[in-house]
Amino acid sequence: MGLSVTIYGWENESKGEIVFDGTRITASGEPSVQQCARDPIAPYGISKGMINPDDEPEKFMRNLSVMYRSPYFYATKAIEK
Repeated sequence: MGLSVTIYGWENESKGEIVFDGTRITASGEPSVQQCARDPIAPYGISKGMINPDDEPEKFMRNLSVMYRSPYFYATKAIEK
């Protein structure tokens, strides 16, 4: 099972894609997207700690759409491929 998340800019243009192929996470597109695929994110809800893409790649991908939002970028929900 693989997961894919697309990162969009504030004008709804695609900036890149983050893909989990079942074993590792890869990113294509702008440098900010590639950095996003390497940086841990805070979990949604009351969970403690950070979600590291190397340790919990599936959980990381599924939480990107909720936690990766700013005035300039946002992530789509993870789509199974």
